[in-house]
Order: sequence, then structure tokens, then C-alpha cells
Amino acid sequence: MAITNKDIEKMKEVFATKDDLNRFATKDDLNRFATKDDLNRFATKDDVDARFKEVQSVLSKQADALVKQTNKLLEHDREFERMNRKIDDKFDKVLNGQDKIISELEKAREDRVWAKKKDDAQDKRIDLVEGRLAKVEASVG
Repeated sequence: MAITNKDIEKMKEVFATKDDLNRFATKDDLNRFATKDDLNRFATKDDVDARFKEVQSVLSKQADALVKQTNKLLEHDREFERMNRKIDDKFDKVLNGQDKIISELEKAREDRVWAKKKDDAQDKRIDLVEGRLAKVEASVG
């Protein structure tokens, strides 16, 4: 069986030509890509999972510490509010005591003012009586 022109034409359609093969990568082209050894230095899924667990553990510890600190701050806030109320109560007692003292002082001042006016009025009457007495003594005299 000999090859005919028809067979040659059929082979030209089926098989790749030299021009067709120029579009594919050459051995030199493929050498520029990473090799299996080159890829070994990158992290694997297991490496990433292990590192993720480490980071997750550290974050969990930090979150726990943060919760403890937050609870301490909240407790300090409650204690501060309690002390603040206690101080306010004591301060109110002091102010109420001062109000009573001031009230007593005002009453005492009013009494002194009233007594002073009464004394002044009595002094005027005494002066008048003494003046009249002096006139009577001078005329009797």
C-alpha cells in the first residue's frame, strides 16, 4: 500500500506543522517556571493550619486578659460610684450641719441686733432721765 496525494493532504490536516508548534512553550521557556524544589520553601496547608492555631491561641489568651482587665475596670467603676455616693452622703451631712450652725448664728445675730436696739433705746431713756434729773437737782439745789 502506497501513500497517495489524498493521504498526504489528510495528514497535513491532522498533524501539526512546524509553524503550529512555534506557538507552544519550549524547554527554555519552561525552565523559567518554578520547580518542585523551588516550591518547597513556601508554606503548605499544614504549615498554615499550625500557624493559624498558634495565632488563634495567642489571640485567645489576649482576649481572656482583655476580659479580665475589662472586668477589673468595671469593678473599679462600681467601687468608684459607691465611694462617690458615700462621699456625697457625708458631704450632705456636713452641709446640713453647717446649715444648722448658720441658722443658729443668724438667730444669734438677730438677737444681738434686737438687744442692741433695745439697749440703745434704754440708753436714750436713761440719758433723758439723767438730763431731767440734772435739771431737777439744779433747780432744787
